[in-house]
Amino acid sequence: TNIIQHARATRARIAVGVRDDLLEMVVADNGVGIAPGARSKKNSFGLVGAEERIASLGGTFTVDSEPGRGTRLLISIPLQAPEEFPC
Repeated sequence: TNIIQHARATRARIAVGVRDDLLEMVVADNGVGIAPGARSKKNSFGLVGAEERIASLGGTFTVDSEPGRGTRLLISIPLQAPEEFPC
């Protein structure tokens, strides 16, 4: 959704895989990038909310972006065996 609404990208890529008991995902685009400080703007909840949800699962969320050079999100979430999930 953020790519469509904000990036003005002509290409986007999503890659998902499992490595070393981690679910890993990369979301990348060739859009306008994210300006420094844009994530902390008032009423800007998309990436902040995603980061909070991923952290609540014990994961990590990294944003690699520069104005004019696109954006790349790196997400890693530990996998748990089903018996470790609360009922």
